[in-house]
Amino acid sequence: MTVTVRLHGEPSRYLGTGSDIARLEVGEGATVHSVLTGLGLPEREYWLLAVNGHVARPHDTLRDGDLLECVAPMSGG
Repeated sequence: MTVTVRLHGEPSRYLGTGSDIARLEVGEGATVHSVLTGLGLPEREYWLLAVNGHVARPHDTLRDGDLLECVAPMSGG
């Protein structure tokens, strides 16, 4: 099945595409965590997860056509 992954901010470097978005082929039953782990993305690199615009948890199962988004922690002042 195909999912689209969008990594906002610094984590986009884990896609290796020069872009912050990529379409990936993943196996049936793939979870948010398994996809991010497969990209080599450490948990410290993100603080908010969403699937199709709704807050998601790492153990949520993905479906064909889903959009998985990860937002990096931010700092500044």
